[in-house]
Amino acid sequence: MPTSRRKWLLRSTLLPVLLASPFLLAADKAIDPHGRPEGFDQGKRRMYGVWLEEGVWHLRVTSKNAAKGAKRRIFNGKVEVTGDRLIGEFQGLEKAEKAKNADYIQVDRDGMGFEFQFATFGKSDGVTFKVGKKAETITFHLLSDGDDEPDIILIGAKGAHPASAKFTLPAQ
Repeated sequence: MPTSRRKWLLRSTLLPVLLASPFLLAADKAIDPHGRPEGFDQGKRRMYGVWLEEGVWHLRVTSKNAAKGAKRRIFNGKVEVTGDRLIGEFQGLEKAEKAKNADYIQVDRDGMGFEFQFATFGKSDGVTFKVGKKAETITFHLLSDGDDEPDIILIGAKGAHPASAKFTLPAQ
């Protein structure tokens, strides 16, 4: 392929993506995180629920409830705060006989975020947390079984989906 053709293909492919990037991020910031997502029901299907209620952030996961032998689903990711720290206690962790089935949260040394893993078998798991008054944004990177699937993430009362599994919301 001639060099000029390659340059044209590169420009015609990358330019629209680069120009759209700020709008994709802006779209996530426009999502209202207030209120529990209407469609977030335990055991209904594999999904994340993210919402802010009375100053408390909720991050919940659930997977399809199968009778016996429910399939293990792993939800993992990272939450990062800009402008202030996480405050309060993390709640909602379970112990497990096998490490691969354990829920965990590892708070960053600077207190500005945490990594997590929730292993579910048709039920729900999650964590609640607060951020300091000076917190500006919260960036979530939410994976399910190692995959980036924004269509299984419900945010706020309207159950909005982010543009990507890594998204940023206003902290307050």
